[in-house]
Amino acid sequence: MHGRFRPCNVPAPVRPRSRSNMNTHKPRTKQEAHEEARTGNLNEQYTVGQQLDLIVLESPQDNNGREAFARHNDVSIFVYPNGLALHASTHIQVKISEIGDNHLKAVALAVLE
Repeated sequence: MHGRFRPCNVPAPVRPRSRSNMNTHKPRTKQEAHEEARTGNLNEQYTVGQQLDLIVLESPQDNNGREAFARHNDVSIFVYPNGLALHASTHIQVKISEIGDNHLKAVALAVLE
């Protein structure tokens, strides 16, 4: 019986918390990430015709062959190249053409320096 109980003056061992889990929130599943993305109303943040400066994360060849992929304030943006050579890490200017539930579609206007 003495082995199961700890004397009152001995504190319980404390496990150090993993730094990777401290003060960060990452969705555990794709479904959870999708639900988080749907909680914001993109029509309040963006308008059709609005221009944005972006950095391409995936070229059209890396994504699906038609559109490049970028992000702006954690919102996914699919960019139609419009004849421009878009590669990963290219700085571009785009015009929003469509606002979806959890993504934007845009047309590339120019490659910026």
